[in-house]
Amino acid sequence: MNLFGSSMFLLLLAAIPMAEDQGHAASSPHAKAEQLAEQPAGRTLWATGRGVGFQRQEEAIQEAEEMTQQQLLQEIDQLAAALTGRRLSPRQREEELARLLAQAGVDRKDERTTEEKPYGSVAEHTIRVTLSETVVSRWMARLAEQRRYGVLRILYGAAGTLLGWLAGVVVLVKLDRATGGYHRWVLVPTLLVVLLVATGLGWIGLIF
Repeated sequence: MNLFGSSMFLLLLAAIPMAEDQGHAASSPHAKAEQLAEQPAGRTLWATGRGVGFQRQEEAIQEAEEMTQQQLLQEIDQLAAALTGRRLSPRQREEELARLLAQAGVDRKDERTTEEKPYGSVAEHTIRVTLSETVVSRWMARLAEQRRYGVLRILYGAAGTLLGWLAGVVVLVKLDRATGGYHRWVLVPTLLVVLLVATGLGWIGLIF
């Protein structure tokens, strides 16, 4: 019994390191997969546009380039939504695209073809933009920061609107008491218009 117990104890001691090695081997790929999942992969954007020029070839080329540019802006918007859940305004799409193309780690390739048909010229323009992982990661961080800043602006705007209207009511009450209520029918509409205009201009400035 003692010999059997000693043998089992030695076998258990030998099996513990093997089990630990297997556990590390099994957990290591999983940990690596989680690390890779946390890191945004590089992205490639495609945009293709076609144009037809019934009289001049330049018209077809210009139309194809404009269509391609619009499609590329839509691709930027869709990628931003996929990465951060945030949609971009038309102005933000142009700004973000220009910012991305100016960075290192971004490769842009353009392909243009023109073909003559019986009815005119047909031009096709294709743009391929490749973003590295580093560029995508920095872009995600910037979009997230802009989103937080936008939320704060909305909160500050709401607080400012509330305070402005409360201040307007206080001013209205004081003016009404000072005039004995004789000009209330003029003061109320005038102050209401002023507050509405100020509120509208303030929110336009915040949003746009």
